[in-house]
Amino acid sequence: MGPSKSQVGKIAKRSPKIIEWSDADHCYVGSAPPLIGQCCHGQTEADVLAKLQVIVEEWSGNLIAEDRIGRMGMPPGTR
Repeated sequence: MGPSKSQVGKIAKRSPKIIEWSDADHCYVGSAPPLIGQCCHGQTEADVLAKLQVIVEEWSGNLIAEDRIGRMGMPPGTR
């Protein structure tokens, strides 16, 4: 059985999400350290945030399933 939506949501909510403008790419770029580095881009911050939320939820679910959350340096209480 995989992780519950509640578990995934808890981690995804607490995971930092960074959106920054890339002069080189002429678009916004999103990352969510320590889960994942730059992983999505878009023309607006809202576009990137929507994509980033989906990516963070997917990564969080995978990390819970593999019991790797503690090793990722996630904040206490995210499990």
